[in-house]
Amino acid sequence: MAYPRIALTGGIASGKSTVSSMLKELGCEIIDADQIAREIIQPGTNCWKRLRELLGPAAFSENGSLKRMELRMKIAKDPELRKRINAITHPYIIESMEETWRKHITSHPERIVIFDIPLLFESRRSDSFNFIIVVYVPPEVQIARLIKRDRISYDEAAKMIDMQIPINEKARRADWIIDNSGSFEQTKKQVHQLWEHLKTIWSPIKEGLS
Repeated sequence: MAYPRIALTGGIASGKSTVSSMLKELGCEIIDADQIAREIIQPGTNCWKRLRELLGPAAFSENGSLKRMELRMKIAKDPELRKRINAITHPYIIESMEETWRKHITSHPERIVIFDIPLLFESRRSDSFNFIIVVYVPPEVQIARLIKRDRISYDEAAKMIDMQIPINEKARRADWIIDNSGSFEQTKKQVHQLWEHLKTIWSPIKEGLS
């Protein structure tokens, strides 16, 4: 029995994690791609071993963990390196997400499941979903939040944003948009409206995407 596949995405510093947390509080099961990405690169995993071969020991701390912030800044300047890293990590992430999806649908089919995938469009996986939610803020808000959050320069923030598909394009391709440029309460109200809609579409569907 197949259920709708629902994805949540957004741009960097758009507040997607806040929306994801709100949906979880309402009762959604969240399959978090970022969390899975952290799990698959734990020291000793197959993915970790392959990354270490690619990046070398200097990219890892003494305890074996990947220096994520340093790597993030490095790949912002090296698109080819980013592609090589994604080629290693994405198959592991997808495999883990799909396994988690199957477990949720089998054990608790009554609970709405949402895939939280920051790079949904960039990874060309949008066609795998029936319903896509985009958390939106204007690009200038993205930059301001990123500068404050990561304590980086305007140029560094702009480069990180340029690595992704423009957020306006993501919004254009969405089935539902959460505008997170206002207050917390305004966002919360929109999430509750979304939740009510999701409850109306969460039911078995015919095999294959509609």
